[in-house]
Amino acid sequence: MRYILGICMFFFSYISIVHADQKNNTIQLKNMSYKDHAIKPYKKDGCFFNHDKEHCFTHISDAFKIFWKTKTSLNNYYTDDMSTWIKHDTPQSRSIALSLQWIGHASFLIQVHNFNILTDPVFFDLNTVLYPRKTPVGIPVDQLPTIDFVIISHNHRDHTDQASLEVLIPQQPIMLVPAGTKDYFVGLGFIHVYEHDWWQSCVFKRNNDAIEFTFVPAVHWSGRNIFDAHTSLWGGWIIKAQEKTVYFAGDTGFSENICNAIAAYAPSIDCALLPIGWTL
Repeated sequence: MRYILGICMFFFSYISIVHADQKNNTIQLKNMSYKDHAIKPYKKDGCFFNHDKEHCFTHISDAFKIFWKTKTSLNNYYTDDMSTWIKHDTPQSRSIALSLQWIGHASFLIQVHNFNILTDPVFFDLNTVLYPRKTPVGIPVDQLPTIDFVIISHNHRDHTDQASLEVLIPQQPIMLVPAGTKDYFVGLGFIHVYEHDWWQSCVFKRNNDAIEFTFVPAVHWSGRNIFDAHTSLWGGWIIKAQEKTVYFAGDTGFSENICNAIAAYAPSIDCALLPIGWTL
């Protein structure tokens, strides 16, 4: 999948909607109020869409057509040797400076301002037969530092992997997830789960340190099976901390309007984590 950055005219005002205090830690969720033409998902019959002409799977055969096209168009996925793509490196326990390590696929460890963030964690094979892992995991699970935040772009299985998430439950990180997915993560056993619509932000303060996450639009879809397609939102994340800005795009197709909107919101991005293809 290919990604994007861009500009769309909008204005916003912050409205505090959630506030939680624990041991000098503060979380505050914020909404942004926009003009009518600002980018927002089209919603119909309880489902999210990129635009009003999009539709859900109408029959199981639709899903199999997509699956078959993917399998037959990625022949090199099963023949190319990707075992040397990743060099193992033990991460620091904390980092003030911006530091990023690729774990594989859309999984990254982001360290900045003494906060540790995981994106779309996947540490294992999704399926040993259909979707075996082709690249070794960049950071073995037992070498992960304490994780403060897990940010999720959408609930497809190659971005929301249950086995990988379950190993993080004992740490009880703060889960920042798309609208419509909170029940899934609470059901796994996570306690601190915050759903986000596009352009909703979460500000976390710990003593004198602060970090802000904003859920931004993407062109994609959602679903863990054909029966829940489009029932939850998808998107990317803008992370701001210590005068650094990171853009994690998740999965997205190209949209000039979305590119422009994100560029307007975050005109100076220090690091952009963008998809350039499909592999695990």
